[in-house]
Amino acid sequence: MRYLGSKDDLAPHLVDFLEKRGLLDSGLRFFDAFCGIGSVSDALKGRAELIVNDILVSSTTYTLGRLFTPDCTFDGLGFDPFSYLDSSSETREGFMFENYSPGGSNRMYFTAENASRIDFFREQIKQWDEGGLLNFEEHQTLLATLISAVSFVSNTAGVYGAFLKKWDSRALKPIRFVRLSTSNTSSGPVKHMSGKVEHLIQDVPCDILYLDPPYTQNQYGTQYHLLETLILDDKPSDL
Repeated sequence: MRYLGSKDDLAPHLVDFLEKRGLLDSGLRFFDAFCGIGSVSDALKGRAELIVNDILVSSTTYTLGRLFTPDCTFDGLGFDPFSYLDSSSETREGFMFENYSPGGSNRMYFTAENASRIDFFREQIKQWDEGGLLNFEEHQTLLATLISAVSFVSNTAGVYGAFLKKWDSRALKPIRFVRLSTSNTSSGPVKHMSGKVEHLIQDVPCDILYLDPPYTQNQYGTQYHLLETLILDDKPSDL
């Protein structure tokens, strides 16, 4: 998953810092206030009570997916959704196809084929959820997997503020729907929210507060608007 300011490299050092001070495995509440793609929370799951937040719903969703994946059994579906979606050849000419691919626009974020597969994935996940076949954890896990799948075939430099004018080789590969790579540790219950930290911090009881805000002037919403649209499924008319 390509993401500005990812903390994948920092997370082990933070875990070591907390461990040396006896702050892990003691039931303390850890508030990951700018969770991003969940690198820190995923490294701490099972060792603290986690509270995650990000102003982007897509970021909170991706983080929850990383945390919940090991515990998802998909008993309501009765089959493996990853294998089903990945092996299916179905497509839909939906919102992504019409607005973010040459299939229905001048935009080159995705090939028409991949965009139509993304639309199929999103619609199928929504149908399963609305049909009561997924619990909350499973729904978040599938949406997080979709975010990951999209990131591997997007024709961008890593963010979605603009697309590349020529097709990158990664964008020409068929999209895959593959279970997230994460540790097998169970996270236990996770509190979650999506909002501005300054608006909610006083109402979040925690023992350890981790603040790691963006270091750029650009708002992440402009860089990851496409992922927000995908997860919210709000189909904005002003593009």
